[in-house]
Amino acid sequence: MADITIYLNASTGNDANDGLTTGNPKQTFNGVTGALSVLPNPVEGIYTIKLQGVSGATNDWTSLDDEIVLDGLVPDEGSDELAAFVDTAIIIEPENWSQSQYENNQSPINAAGADFDPEQDRYNTIPPISADKCNVEIKVRGVKIAPSATVDEEGVDFEGVRAEFDYCEITGFSFGVKHVTASMDIRNCHIHDNSGVGIFSLFGLMKIAGDNFIADNYYAGILASGSDIFIQPFEDNPELQFTTTIQTSKALKKYAAIRLNLGAKVSVGRHHPFIPADLALLTGESGAAAEAQLRILNNNAYRSPNYYGVQLESVSTFIGTANTSFTKTVTSGSGVGLDTTVEPAQQFVTNEGDGCQLLK
Repeated sequence: MADITIYLNASTGNDANDGLTTGNPKQTFNGVTGALSVLPNPVEGIYTIKLQGVSGATNDWTSLDDEIVLDGLVPDEGSDELAAFVDTAIIIEPENWSQSQYENNQSPINAAGADFDPEQDRYNTIPPISADKCNVEIKVRGVKIAPSATVDEEGVDFEGVRAEFDYCEITGFSFGVKHVTASMDIRNCHIHDNSGVGIFSLFGLMKIAGDNFIADNYYAGILASGSDIFIQPFEDNPELQFTTTIQTSKALKKYAAIRLNLGAKVSVGRHHPFIPADLALLTGESGAAAEAQLRILNNNAYRSPNYYGVQLESVSTFIGTANTSFTKTVTSGSGVGLDTTVEPAQQFVTNEGDGCQLLK
């Protein structure tokens, strides 16, 4: 299988270029001869789009492309269907993305030694990205996803797609992430200031790993319907403890940091539940992996009586650990850890005896 790398520069690129070298970048994703025009279907090997914005030379594609659409892509199976499934992917990342720095808890988009900070500025801003029934894995790294002039409903709109989002910022939409069926990994991301929901998952499998900041999404930080969501450590450094924080200071009406229905389940822990707890780290290192930390923080000063850390309905389940905390930082109102008023009856597995702090 042949891997392809295309370079893209929103400022100095030209779609007439072949995009195959750093000095000859294309300009757009969707132009007649833009980066996606070179993408074959069926897809062979790894197709990587390298974005050339760096500190001091940012690039913004939201005025050039309305949306990145990756529908209906399939791998070129050739003679080995399994290899095609595993070894085929579409990657969108900064040209200077450093996987080795990322795995060493350093910023993957700054010079070596820079602090690892999911809230840092991204130097490449791309428009919303959508994919429907795409059988090729999609990996997006180190970018900001923001509304374009015509698309502002979902920042990420994926249905039936395997996907990974690493060190991304997603902001300014109704739904930051909309994920329907299939699987998605969100690692070390900043998902904030979306007018509806930060992350919406419908009948899917999602892993939220590492140091994530899901902040000031007005209706819910995470809304899951019939999905399984696992909050876990960053697997590239599973022995270190990271914290996923869901925070609000701008909630309107009735807000829940985590809102679950249709049998959805959120589990906070150390590893995938199907991997025995006493296994050594898959990397071969000795010792046990650290447990994930989940912090639900209410900074909402003016509607805190309508704030809930977790709201459950339709036999949904939340399973926390001793590293799960609900914290209210304002003095007015009565925000609570669990909304017990929703029918039918709920299951709330974590309680004070498990080390979970409930707001009363």
